[in-house]
Amino acid sequence: PHIDAFSIGSDDLTPYTVAASRENPLVSQYLIDDHPAVFRLIDLVVSEAGATPVSICGELAGRLDVVSRLIESGIDILSVPAAVVPDVKASVCECQL
Repeated sequence: PHIDAFSIGSDDLTPYTVAASRENPLVSQYLIDDHPAVFRLIDLVVSEAGATPVSICGELAGRLDVVSRLIESGIDILSVPAAVVPDVKASVCECQL
């Protein structure tokens, strides 16, 4: 009852989930932001949030190839850089057809 919204930062969630870092070239190839484990955690947050809105920001939110998966998961808000807003908006509209 004390939370108005949830925000998932995919640029933080991903490295912690897959135990890899952009800064470490020895493991950076494992930094897969659309890894099934990352989506499982996103699904879990949305499920537990109930009617509370869930947003996502970071690289994952701006990837056109996963926008439909994020929408299907129940993500309410995609926070992306201004340069990709038109393309992301078009992808969201396609999802709702």
